[in-house]
Amino acid sequence: MKKIKLIIILTTVSLIFGCNQRKNLNNEKVEIHIDSMGLKIVKKNKKSNSELISFLENPIDLIDYKNQKKNWTSSGFNGFSYYYSPQKRDSIYYAYTYPNDNENPMRFDKIIVFKYGENKQIYNDNTERLIGMNIFSNDSLLGKANLIGLTTSRIKSRFGESELSTSDKLIYINENKIILLKIENNKVASFKYLKLNTNNIDKELIEQIEN
Repeated sequence: MKKIKLIIILTTVSLIFGCNQRKNLNNEKVEIHIDSMGLKIVKKNKKSNSELISFLENPIDLIDYKNQKKNWTSSGFNGFSYYYSPQKRDSIYYAYTYPNDNENPMRFDKIIVFKYGENKQIYNDNTERLIGMNIFSNDSLLGKANLIGLTTSRIKSRFGESELSTSDKLIYINENKIILLKIENNKVASFKYLKLNTNNIDKELIEQIEN
């Protein structure tokens, strides 16, 4: 009889704990503000999405992706002031562009990297660092960053509600990393990803990134 009573007590405690957990989850506050520019700002009192953090930290296997891509072109440039800039001498930014099957032949997929040292002119440089991506095509080689064509509901199930959004964009941020997803017909049509030189990402900086 004592054993049965103990089981009943433990079951009751478990149910109460579960209800409290669900209650706490349901009581998470989500504040939504819309500014004069139509930018929706979502402030959430909940833990950061671990998948989003992992994705923004390392969205692709850069070396593997580059090794498998064909018909690429490259160009070196000084980069924009808001790009993340590792403290390395003898450095340069490179943009690698790749043809895709997009209806607009002028919209190439682009990978931006930071290169330095004696191998900075070499395509297969294992020391280079990913800075950004500008993607228009569905490409399985992107791995977890193959986001083109995914529905907004699928994106939100992976990354949660976006911190910022407009009528045609979802914008996710973590520290100095950002991804801007362009939405058409409720699906991802293209996206930009960047590592920035600041954690203070405001509307003005987002406008620079979009242009």
